[in-house]
Amino acid sequence: MKPEIWDWALIKSRRDGTEFLRSFPQAKKWFKQELDPTFQQLERVAKFFRIPFGYMLLDTPPKDDIMDAEFCSISNKIPRD
Repeated sequence: MKPEIWDWALIKSRRDGTEFLRSFPQAKKWFKQELDPTFQQLERVAKFFRIPFGYMLLDTPPKDDIMDAEFCSISNKIPRD
């Protein structure tokens, strides 16, 4: 996994980084790309961050989260910046 995905997921989730490291002791090695998480570990990480599992496999963080826009729209139109 790419380091920018880890950063994005932690920020997006608004979860505490210390709590994440406590829950996933090998995470520091994941961040440094010294070790890859297993499929099951990635599933648990996605659940911890409350993001779709597939987002963990992207090369770059998503620019717009369509799910957020869909539930925060007026007349089903995606808000523009």
